[in-house]
Amino acid sequence: MVIGSEWHAQNYAGTTSYAVPSFEYFSLNLDNFVEPKKMENRMAGKKISIEGMSLDQLKSHLKDVEKAIAEFAKRKKDEALKEIQAVAKKHGLSIDDIVAGKSKTRKSKAAAKYRNPENPSQEWSGRGRQPAWFKAAIAAGKKPESLEI
Repeated sequence: MVIGSEWHAQNYAGTTSYAVPSFEYFSLNLDNFVEPKKMENRMAGKKISIEGMSLDQLKSHLKDVEKAIAEFAKRKKDEALKEIQAVAKKHGLSIDDIVAGKSKTRKSKAAAKYRNPENPSQEWSGRGRQPAWFKAAIAAGKKPESLEI
């Protein structure tokens, strides 16, 4: 709660909520926060100078970085899946229950209604733009009913 122009912080399970004087609230998750000095200490042994490296050495490092990125992405996906499964289980559902309810139905292609008498492989459903052969036939005096299948 904000009183006057004071700032208050409340800590709930690693998340600190701040009430600012404009009465707007925001949250900051501090669980994954790493202070810059600690990060430098973590990275101290892993600094690599790429100047003067050969193309093969650079490609090798690129492969290592791509592998690390792929592993990171997989780990994040696995974590997300576990969270989703936990929420589904909490509500008495399985992932299959959730996915099965969201199936998309595809519309089938509209059946042909008109056929070009000069080239039977050319068909038109009567929807959308008129094909050139249909326009030409109508311009030549044919009735649309004569072109129906």
